[in-house]
Amino acid sequence: MRLARPFNVFVGGQAIDRGVTLANLIGFYYGRRPNRFQQDTVLQHSRMYGYRRDHLPVTRFYTSQYLWYAMADMEDFDSSLRDAIVSGGDREVQFIRQSENGRIVPCSPNRILVADTQTIRPGKRLVPFGFQTRDASGAQGVNAIVAGIDQWVRETCGFGARRPVEVPYDVICGILDSIAETLEFDADARPFSWDSTKAVLRHLCTQGRLDGIPGGVLVWAADGRTSARKAGEGSHAIYVETPDSTRTEGRIADEFALEMPILFLLRQNGTESQGWRNTPFYWPVIRAQKSAKAAVYTPQVVGDDPPPVTRRRGSTRVIAARRRQPRARSTR
Repeated sequence: MRLARPFNVFVGGQAIDRGVTLANLIGFYYGRRPNRFQQDTVLQHSRMYGYRRDHLPVTRFYTSQYLWYAMADMEDFDSSLRDAIVSGGDREVQFIRQSENGRIVPCSPNRILVADTQTIRPGKRLVPFGFQTRDASGAQGVNAIVAGIDQWVRETCGFGARRPVEVPYDVICGILDSIAETLEFDADARPFSWDSTKAVLRHLCTQGRLDGIPGGVLVWAADGRTSARKAGEGSHAIYVETPDSTRTEGRIADEFALEMPILFLLRQNGTESQGWRNTPFYWPVIRAQKSAKAAVYTPQVVGDDPPPVTRRRGSTRVIAARRRQPRARSTR
């Protein structure tokens, strides 16, 4: 394209789609939000990639927080695959998924929806954020559910214990289900699926076990926490994403989460001054064990209906949350 002026602004959709190259493009505004992200399409639509190394200091990209999270997941996925290939090991990238009976089975790489992935590495954190507590009233309100979890924690591991305790995977799933009933996510929050989280946790619990049956999860709990809901001024994030700390939870994970994943149950005071609704709640944080193998998890594969969303070395694995029903193939 011949540009007659030193500064130009391009606005359009299909007219400046992937087939058009614009030299010296340094400012981008991207707001396309599809129902299902396809990595190659998103990266080409956003137009920010290309050889512009000399212009990086003055290049700016503007998008919504929701789209930023999706692009961060794409970069995490690419980095994981690149590390697995460059580092050597067995030089194998395995694509696997979870079948209907919970077993891990091979999956064809061309069925993976890359944009719906979640990278798992040793010490990887799985933590929800961008949520608000639900209504605290009623028999099934937040207070009643939290009181039930309180009793379970006191009987199982206590608050602020010296060391975590091992709890069966199925019991942990019940605790996570209870916590999910107390939280609701904002529209612009990072998509978080409790079902996907439990599937990832199951995968971590089955590593090193020949029978494929998930083992235990380490649990450690704390109370009296005062994490805010939203990040302060000057932060690059909207919501607080780190209710855990490296000094406490990080040290415990480094010391004990060697062969099993660990779940931190952080009981928050939930005061109004911190942005909550003046009711306590539990903020769960899951950390993968140090011995965890690199994995890339996807909640669905090509052909699946969209799943419900609540708004090293060695091989890389890709897991899907459920099995796709067979469909007739096209004759084309």
